[in-house]
Amino acid sequence: MFRISARKWFVIFPFLTFFGLTVLSPCLEAAGEDWQYVVANEKGERFFYDRGSLTKPAKDVVSVWIKVVRGDASLTRSLTEVNCPAKVIRDMRVITEGQRQPTRFSNDPSEWRPMELDPVTKELHKVLCR
Repeated sequence: MFRISARKWFVIFPFLTFFGLTVLSPCLEAAGEDWQYVVANEKGERFFYDRGSLTKPAKDVVSVWIKVVRGDASLTRSLTEVNCPAKVIRDMRVITEGQRQPTRFSNDPSEWRPMELDPVTKELHKVLCR
């Protein structure tokens, strides 16, 4: 029988926990999705937000999962923050899935960018910052 000493367990357990949460968290976040259509852009990409994921992590900030579905059936999901009064947006986490490419993950927050310059983000602001 294979035995792990308590000392080794204290080293291995945090690693396994971190690895498991990192790999499984996109799957766990998918539970309870309630995607609502927002708008399409000139390329035919359709934008949705997950009403069930909508939270307020700070006074003027809304956090929500956004999904972009493209004509080639590829999609991008991003955990997005919107600062409503400042009318700026940033991606906190991005998952890109395609039929002919491996799924890519990014946990690097983007810079804040203005929402007024893009018709899609302007519409997202209207919907998310009511």
